[in-house]
Amino acid sequence: MTVAAVNRELGAGFKTEPAPCSFKNVALVINEAAGTASSTDGLQLVQQVAEALPETTLDVLSVGPAELEAALDKAFAQSPDVVVVFGGDGTARSAAKRALATQVPIAPLPGGTMNVLAKLVFGHADLARAIKDLPACRTTGLDVGMVGGEPFFLSAAFGFAGPLARLREAMRPPRRLRSVASAAFTCMRSLGPSLRGGVKWRRAGAGWRHAQTLVVALGSMDRVLKPEEEAVHTGERLQAAALRLKSMWDVAKLGGDAVRLRDWRELNQLTLVSARRIELQLRSKRPLAVLDGEPIRLSHATDVTVMEGGLPALAARPDA
Repeated sequence: MTVAAVNRELGAGFKTEPAPCSFKNVALVINEAAGTASSTDGLQLVQQVAEALPETTLDVLSVGPAELEAALDKAFAQSPDVVVVFGGDGTARSAAKRALATQVPIAPLPGGTMNVLAKLVFGHADLARAIKDLPACRTTGLDVGMVGGEPFFLSAAFGFAGPLARLREAMRPPRRLRSVASAAFTCMRSLGPSLRGGVKWRRAGAGWRHAQTLVVALGSMDRVLKPEEEAVHTGERLQAAALRLKSMWDVAKLGGDAVRLRDWRELNQLTLVSARRIELQLRSKRPLAVLDGEPIRLSHATDVTVMEGGLPALAARPDA
């Protein structure tokens, strides 16, 4: 769809101004289930992107969740200058995996709950502002964490975090009683093995440690908590936060300490380690990890590494 075609669709009063960008062909993929994306909102989104990038040919693919993967495949197969994606964190993640494979840059517009990638590249999660930022964006390479063949952009969590994430997903609307009950049962069943130390981990060359939950951050834990404020590039650094709980008493004590202490780093049950590679030993052959908040079943257990500058993306932040 060209800008002229968008103008005809939206009617009179649609004016554009030249923008200082070099994109000629842009694919816009819209997940209609994301945010408030009704059919009317979708047209408004197309209008706003077309106004921001008036000198481009805009190929619009607006689809539901069932057609999303095929739409992304089609968009990247055309080798546009950039693929602009509107959707939640799962949509952005699917687009990012294709960008890693094809090296076609992406611009992930915020349309979900956490908006991990959008905060990294735009420095905020304001949709209207992100669209206005598009003309000033430049292509950069974002650092990517890798584990079991799966990428992550902020953090990867292992151990008890996996069942908890599945329970959270099951509780989202529309809630299905069977799914919620199954996730709750799995969560309770995994509590015992987790307390026995379900994750073995170490920094390369160090001794093995045990943890109930292990979170590996790309860069630092501060970057996970405030991705819009911390550095885009990590310098191939990882930071591991391991939570060690020996009994239910430690679980209860953890809750009290979390309320009492001003800084989470002061928790006695927590170990922080910085490294370029974190080695893992997980009990399951296909472990459940939580990558950027999304529960993902890995094909195999492996070490956590960093691919420096691996993800091509449009970034508006001055430090990108």
